[in-house]
Amino acid sequence: DDIPASSAEPKPAPVSQNSLTPKVLVVDDDAGWRSILEDLINESEFQPVVSASFGEALGLLRKEKFTLAIVDLTLRQSSGEQNLDGLQLLKITQGHHIPTIVISGLSEPEDIRRIYAEHSISTYIEKQAFDRNAFKRILAETRELSTTMDELSILTDREREVLDLLAQGLTNKEIAEKLVITTNTVKRHLKAVFEKLDVHTRAAAVAIA
Repeated sequence: DDIPASSAEPKPAPVSQNSLTPKVLVVDDDAGWRSILEDLINESEFQPVVSASFGEALGLLRKEKFTLAIVDLTLRQSSGEQNLDGLQLLKITQGHHIPTIVISGLSEPEDIRRIYAEHSISTYIEKQAFDRNAFKRILAETRELSTTMDELSILTDREREVLDLLAQGLTNKEIAEKLVITTNTVKRHLKAVFEKLDVHTRAAAVAIA
């Protein structure tokens, strides 16, 4: 695969990270690409965790929690031959509910359509058309989504149900009828939602949802 030309400028120092920094799994058998992706992920305030093979990535997925996965479809085996083990990884990241970006040398429209149709990937990036700034924008969007999901994770299942119905434009009475609870119960749930999300209006809560 072609590697995008890098500038002669020195690499920026890695962003300091701790156990709370969201982790990104990078799976690519090309050391050059792993290095490029690792640098861009560091600059975007994520913690990159790199692997070069299907087996290595599978082991990491079993013991680590990832906010995002970046997968190359063609992974080289120990024999030197290439295969599409990356497709198997897409099924696994989907099962773990991990948003996944595909970065691949495969550029045939039919291949890309099939991968979008068969796998729940968020973005497909062709290596031949790789753009660093566009990639960093995708990472920034993923970080915003991750932050919102972390905020919502403090809500109970019932509070999430109430908030989701609120976001659909339903009134307290309609929410109560939908969930077969009283309007006073809806009000109590909304009060708890507002407190947990640190908002004071229905509109602000809906904006987060």
